[in-house]
Amino acid sequence: MASVGEIIASDRAGRGAPRLFHPAWLHGAARALREAERVAVVTGFLIPEAMVPETDGPPGGVWLARCLLERGASVRVLTDRDCVAGVAAAAQAAGVPHAVVQPFEPGEAAVSDFDLLLYVERIGRSGDGTYRNMRGRDVTTWVAPVDELALEALGTPDGPWVAAVGDGGNEAGMGSLREPLSAMLPRFAPCLSVVGSHFPLPVDVSNWGAYALAGEAFGGGALPGPGEEMLMLEAMLDAGAVDGAVLKRQRSVDGFGEEELGRVLVELKTCFPGGVSRGPWV
Repeated sequence: MASVGEIIASDRAGRGAPRLFHPAWLHGAARALREAERVAVVTGFLIPEAMVPETDGPPGGVWLARCLLERGASVRVLTDRDCVAGVAAAAQAAGVPHAVVQPFEPGEAAVSDFDLLLYVERIGRSGDGTYRNMRGRDVTTWVAPVDELALEALGTPDGPWVAAVGDGGNEAGMGSLREPLSAMLPRFAPCLSVVGSHFPLPVDVSNWGAYALAGEAFGGGALPGPGEEMLMLEAMLDAGAVDGAVLKRQRSVDGFGEEELGRVLVELKTCFPGGVSRGPWV
């Protein structure tokens, strides 16, 4: 049987970051998730060409929000104003109330409000303070600075844990891996995020990292099935979202189609206790 790392972090897209995946960070993030009572899930990566979010990030983020809400935690899903519709669509498809999804405005959320900050495919500032996507484009104009919460948390004694899922190195939380990533990806180094985390999870597709985190924290029954993921994707597409790798409105995530997405979920479910269960949905 393949390990979690082999399933979600084999660097199948050749971007480099997943080679740095370490199971200890997954275990640590899962423990923080289990113990958390007040959580901010930060997701939504805006595609300026379409002014909508990409399909990677929100499904994984809202699924984790669902898992936390089911266990009695207080959860806020924070995103850019232009991403709210797409993220909220995924949330509603996952059974998460629309009101949980909120646009981030500086000053409206404080680090002291949370005991866990969880970033899922969320852009983080680079060394010069700008936000740059995988194509190197400066997208600062459209980005709400939600990564400032992570920076403050990391500098606060006894502050909240910060866990982060990313797949390229320019995401909030991946700053903890900036040195090895800069050596691995010298041309992309100026775009790498400087925002670190306690538990960075570099993976092939950020949704997969989020699902693996749900399984590690709560067991295989907490993972969505392929049908559940498709419901979230279809809801996002109906709200205008696109696949960020190909910039098209299609049933795929980072170029991976429905068949591959389903295969990963089925394999991943077998890695955790209770993996035979399909969870609350069929």
